[in-house]
Amino acid sequence: MSRILLADDSPHAQRMGERLLRDEGHEVVTITDGDTVFVRLPDVDPDILILDANLPMRSGYEITKFVKGSSFYRHAAVLLTGSVAEPVDEKLAREAGADGMIHKPFESKALLSLVGPLSVKAAELRELRPAGPPPPPPGEEPKFVSGAVSAEPEPEFAVDPEADAVPVPAKPVPVVAAPAPQLAPLGVKPTLESDPDPIPSPAAPVAVSEQERVRAAVTLALDAAMPRLIDELTQQVLRALDSK
Repeated sequence: MSRILLADDSPHAQRMGERLLRDEGHEVVTITDGDTVFVRLPDVDPDILILDANLPMRSGYEITKFVKGSSFYRHAAVLLTGSVAEPVDEKLAREAGADGMIHKPFESKALLSLVGPLSVKAAELRELRPAGPPPPPPGEEPKFVSGAVSAEPEPEFAVDPEADAVPVPAKPVPVVAAPAPQLAPLGVKPTLESDPDPIPSPAAPVAVSEQERVRAAVTLALDAAMPRLIDELTQQVLRALDSK
C-alpha cells in the first residue's frame, strides 16, 4: 500500500480521511499547515499527497507546484481538496499540476476510487526517480557567500528533470527562452519523454452530491455551535453540583 500525506486544518477532515485510508491499508501522516508539509516531505516521502487547497501558511496550490516541479518528488500524486464553503480553484489546480481534486466531507467511494489508481501509478514512477538527496524547501536554496560563490541554486519549481545536470558554461552564452509547458487536463499527469508506457490516468473528480452538500453544511454548523454548547453544558453541570 501507499504512504499518504494528508494535510488539512480541519480536525473532522483529518479524522475522516485518515480512517478511510487506513482501513484500506495505507500509511497516513496528517498535518495541519503548509509549512509543516515542507518540513515532513523528506522523511515521509509520500506516494500521494491529499492537500486542502486553502491550507494556512502555504496553500495546497503552492505545495503542488513545488512537488510537481521537483524531479525527486514528481512521482507523487497530488489531490487537492475543498469544501462547499471553500472550493478548489480548478484553474489554479491545473496550473500547479494537480492530478485531481475531491470535495469534502470525504465520501469513501469517491476518495478510494481516486487513491487506488494514483497509488499504482506513483509506485511505477518512483522507480524512475533519479538518485540524489531531496531538494530544499522553497526559500532555503543555497545562497551566494562572501569571498566565494556557492553552487547555483535550483529553481524553486523546476520543470525539466535534467536541469541540474547542465554544466555551467565558462563564458556567458545567449539565453534562449524555453517554450511554456503545455498543461494536461486536471486528473491527467504529463508524461515525460523518458517515461515508458504511460499509465492510465485516474478517474475524473466526482461531482458534489446533495448528500455531500448537506453534510458539509451540517459540519460547518456543528463546528460553529460547539463552543457555545460546551459552555452551556459546563454551566449546567456546575449548577447541578452546587445544588447538592
